[in-house]
Amino acid sequence: GKGRYLNRLAEDFPGESYYAADLSERVMEYIANPEIEKRQGSLTHIPYADSRFDIVYTCEALEHAVDIRSSVREMARVSKSGGRMIIIDKNRDALGNLVIGEWEQWFSEEELGQIMGEYCEKVEVRHDLAYDGGDVKGLFSGWIGVVR
Repeated sequence: GKGRYLNRLAEDFPGESYYAADLSERVMEYIANPEIEKRQGSLTHIPYADSRFDIVYTCEALEHAVDIRSSVREMARVSKSGGRMIIIDKNRDALGNLVIGEWEQWFSEEELGQIMGEYCEKVEVRHDLAYDGGDVKGLFSGWIGVVR
């Protein structure tokens, strides 16, 4: 996406290496930091080598994926063993709080935790994540896995 959180991470933790992938190169033009490497790709084809990253995350993207299981598998592929996979997305328990398109997929704690459990030895779920400091009524959850 537009890299809002990635830009913030690079500002808050300078000296680290940051990478981005998105279907749209044009959308990634919003990623302002020239030190963030950007490549065109998708959740089912992340254009980086196996076991490349200590932390891999996606925020509000998995809900748009056609193949959730393949997307999670691909995130695990580019993660180092012992690395963290973080998925931040909308929690199914909050359905009805927003008007959504029929194509959007929201996840239950158990459903996404089970899929991640195929690639992670431990999955923790954190609820009620803040969104730009606003009240989100339990809309966002974060699934955090330790990759095998």
